[in-house]
Amino acid sequence: LRGVASEELISLMGDMGISMDQGNLKEVEEQLPYMEQLVGKISNPVASLNSIQMLKAVLIWFHGDWDESIRMCRQGLEEACQRGDVENQLNLTSELSWVLLEKNRWGELDDLSEAEALVSNALRIVDQGGPDEAIEVYCRMSTLRSRQRRLVEARQWLEKARSAAAPKPTAWDDLALDTCEAEIAYSEGRWAEA
Repeated sequence: LRGVASEELISLMGDMGISMDQGNLKEVEEQLPYMEQLVGKISNPVASLNSIQMLKAVLIWFHGDWDESIRMCRQGLEEACQRGDVENQLNLTSELSWVLLEKNRWGELDDLSEAEALVSNALRIVDQGGPDEAIEVYCRMSTLRSRQRRLVEARQWLEKARSAAAPKPTAWDDLALDTCEAEIAYSEGRWAEA
């Protein structure tokens, strides 16, 4: 209503993230042209363009083209690193490492070295006082260690995430922690619990 394109875009990006989580991919696809119009009204559009590119990469992943999504995330990550954009580096690292781990889950990727390098870099950013994404990064490392069958370390990272979330966990934190528990149970063959 105030005509502030950047604020409208931020809200719309959040809304589209929820729509994607609910599987409403068509709604996201329909909103993308409008979102790109909004970016054209922002004086410094680089970060917003990067966010839209990440949204497109996730959308492509949800449609099943993991390799194209991985390519787009790698490109976006490289651009974010060149700009020194730490927030988008973390966001893209999160998405890219998750796609790689999903590919691994379904037997399409054995080598997790890229995922490990991504999560290790995210840990460095978080530990140096970067954006407050510690819980997500710790959980991602727990998941990675579970997939590598390094279960003692997986539990240690889960406990670190749990401690970071302890003061005031959000619903997202609870989901991430439960997912780690399931990953560890899965790796240990505790199928019903997983």
